[in-house]
Amino acid sequence: MTDVVTIFAAMEMVLTDGEPTVSGHARRSGPDRGGASREIHMAQFMDVHSGFIGVTAQQLKEAHERDLAIEKDEGVHFERAWLDPISGKVFCLSTGPSKEAVMRIHERAGHPTAEVHELTVEVA
Repeated sequence: MTDVVTIFAAMEMVLTDGEPTVSGHARRSGPDRGGASREIHMAQFMDVHSGFIGVTAQQLKEAHERDLAIEKDEGVHFERAWLDPISGKVFCLSTGPSKEAVMRIHERAGHPTAEVHELTVEVA
């Protein structure tokens, strides 16, 4: 657990207007069925993959691109991925309707994980 906390602290995280976010949801605007503007709240997730020892930046990019190619099928968006090739850990930041949707995309892209965490508190 300490390793994850340390890595989270070192990561560049996207902030909402520089204010802490407590809801854990990204704000997305768009028209509702009547054409009026509304906000849709999508949860934000960090998932962790193991077993990527020795993986290169190019290989990480290719794996990330496989997620991006099919992410819309589940209403997910993978924002970034980080790699520690020595420990073999990969961390992916995404937004989507559920952790199960994130897991299904990763499974179909060929790199499944059961470790998906909803991010509910964010501070600057």
